[in-house]
Amino acid sequence: MHTHSKTRRVRGGFSLIEIMAVLAIIAILTTIGVVVAGRVTNSGRVQATQDIIRILDTALDSYVAAREASIPPAYKDDANTFHPLWDGRPVGAAADAAAEPSVQLFLLIATEVPEVELIMQGLDAKFISRAPISTNGNPVRKYVNGVLTNVNALVVKDAWNQPMRFVHPIWQGGAGDYWNGSGMTGGRPQYLEFDVNGNGSISAQERIRRSFRPFNPTSPGAIYPIGDADEGLCPGNRPYFYSAGPDGDPGTRSDNVYTKKPEFPTETKGLE
Repeated sequence: MHTHSKTRRVRGGFSLIEIMAVLAIIAILTTIGVVVAGRVTNSGRVQATQDIIRILDTALDSYVAAREASIPPAYKDDANTFHPLWDGRPVGAAADAAAEPSVQLFLLIATEVPEVELIMQGLDAKFISRAPISTNGNPVRKYVNGVLTNVNALVVKDAWNQPMRFVHPIWQGGAGDYWNGSGMTGGRPQYLEFDVNGNGSISAQERIRRSFRPFNPTSPGAIYPIGDADEGLCPGNRPYFYSAGPDGDPGTRSDNVYTKKPEFPTETKGLE
């Protein structure tokens, strides 16, 4: 008389329960693999972005050495328009307005030094391109064959395909109201300003809002924009470059990418 196991077996000697257990293990390992791969990918992007910052730092050093002068806080084009090198937003700009092209403007100035052009050629092509440049809605223009022409300049993006940012000591720190976790807070200057042309006249174009959180992120139904900038203070009064990280928001400073992290204003350094 033959007895039969209560566990049904399929051809090849494995029971359905055993096969299901193996499939469950494979599913778990696959899930772990995806998580780890995501972390590796994100870690790799951070490293790639830090390498981009190092190349930009080298470009800055080469410019300063060649000109024996610091990078200026603004660029004056052939139409006599000043374009400040800031990473924030003009005063009055909406909280979802695009950030100003600070690195693009930096490179427009820096590549006047031939060595900087060579340095930038060392950057992987997927991180660099050319595009028209404007600040506060004003295009940068130069004379080409006697005609004022809009300028194309180098654009450098981070590993998340977002523009890199440049902070000049003139435009450092925080300005404008900010969300403190329970409400909007004022009590500090609404903008940063600098007389770029030295004649005592400061236009709205030379006024910048640099709030890490210029809006209420808890408003019901709100579509949350991003901060103006990180509000960072230049280490040792030296300009610095940074990325807004995977979320593209410079105001969420915990995931921003730096090679040397700046200090932040006392009133917002503990906020996020």
